[in-house]
Amino acid sequence: MLPLSFADEFGAQHQTLDRIMPAIDLFGIVGQADRLDDGALLDDRAGALDLQVLDQSYGIAVFKHIAGGIAHFLCTGCLGGQFGSRPPFAARFVVHVIVIIRGHCRLSEISVVRLFRPSYVIIYRQYKGELPMKITWLGHSAFRLENGNAKILIDPFFTGNPGFAGQDVKSAAEGITHILLTHGHGDHVGDTVQLARETGATVLANADLAAWLSAKGVAKVDMGNTGGTVHFDGFSVTFTNALHSSAQITEDGVSHSLGNANGLMLHFEDGPAVYHMGDTDIFSDMKLINELHQPDIGLVPIGDRFTMGGAVAALACQRFFKFQNVIPCHYGSFPIIDQTPDKFVAGMEGSEARVHTPKTGDTLSF
Repeated sequence: MLPLSFADEFGAQHQTLDRIMPAIDLFGIVGQADRLDDGALLDDRAGALDLQVLDQSYGIAVFKHIAGGIAHFLCTGCLGGQFGSRPPFAARFVVHVIVIIRGHCRLSEISVVRLFRPSYVIIYRQYKGELPMKITWLGHSAFRLENGNAKILIDPFFTGNPGFAGQDVKSAAEGITHILLTHGHGDHVGDTVQLARETGATVLANADLAAWLSAKGVAKVDMGNTGGTVHFDGFSVTFTNALHSSAQITEDGVSHSLGNANGLMLHFEDGPAVYHMGDTDIFSDMKLINELHQPDIGLVPIGDRFTMGGAVAALACQRFFKFQNVIPCHYGSFPIIDQTPDKFVAGMEGSEARVHTPKTGDTLSF
């Protein structure tokens, strides 16, 4: 607990945010596989963390304590015990905690705290008492995003998707409010028509694809096009460029264009900015996309053949973006594309971005 004298200096009482969800990233220290799930701490090594907020007006967030594990790590790391082979990491815990003061407003965000680059030691956010963003990879390019009241599916290709095998469609689509599509290929439109009918979710796609979906019987269709932004309750979606095609092929083998292929840039009122690149190659205007939108999380195609491969995708992330977290996709589904993210992970060596490689159905919290 912070000394009362410090709290009094800001004229505030202690207030615990029961719905706070810190995301603790001890990458390189307790292992990449360890992570927070539904509010649980990493494990006993991480100890206990209580986040106190002093003065709702100023929103000063501080640690109460990180017990046990850090003390143990400091001792063993410095003295050559369990972590003795990795003494540089010990220095990362000899730390100051950056306290962020946001004046005269509710605490809307505690940004990424990078204590010692290039590793992230602690990342935590607080969104006005709301739960954090949750992102679930559903195989291929399909994702489920939950933030506040928004429950979003992107490119819900489930039926016939080898990468979705063993997963439950009803669970993946439970409570969804929106379906977002990057382009018109079957491995991205996927189950959209059926899911829209069953759930009543609003479907957002580029104008040509939206018209096609409407003709297929989708009742709630919204549309945009490259460069345009569509606003919903609590978030917005901007259509960005993507270097790819977009069409449906009829039974007679004729290809019918469904407009542009796009990336989707999602901005939330209370949450990180998420950029789903869609299917694309690298292109230099990615730098401009980063400048305009400053995405925090990248959902990046890496499978090669139909999109950029892992090495090129890593180059795109490193050269043009300043992601905090990256999740590769569009791999491991069909046998003619790359089956693992290894090339991408190798290419991201030295990046400040945390690379997540979840299994299908795994949920990450941000």
